[in-house]
Amino acid sequence: MFLVSNQGEAKPSLIDAMLGSIRRDVNEGEDGRHYQVLGCDAKDPRSVYEDLARGVEPQAASSAAVAQESASSRRRKGCPVIQISKGCGV
Repeated sequence: MFLVSNQGEAKPSLIDAMLGSIRRDVNEGEDGRHYQVLGCDAKDPRSVYEDLARGVEPQAASSAAVAQESASSRRRKGCPVIQISKGCGV
C-alpha cells in the first residue's frame, strides 16, 4: 500500500519529521514495512507522473513476476489457470 506525500514546497526538516513519524508510528520502525511513502510535487503534473510511477513500477513488476510464476506453477501441476484481461473483445 502506498501513501502519497506532497513535498513540493515543504521544508526538508518537515518532510524528515513526517517520514520519521510514519516510520515509527505506522511502519513499526522500518521504512516501507506496511506503507511505502511516495513523494512528489503535487503542483507539477510531470512530478506527479514521474515520481509516483518510479515508486510504483518496482512493486508492480515484482507482483507481475509473482503472478506469472504462480500461473506457471499451476500449469505444471495440471491445474486450470484463469487469466483476466481488461479491454474490449477479450
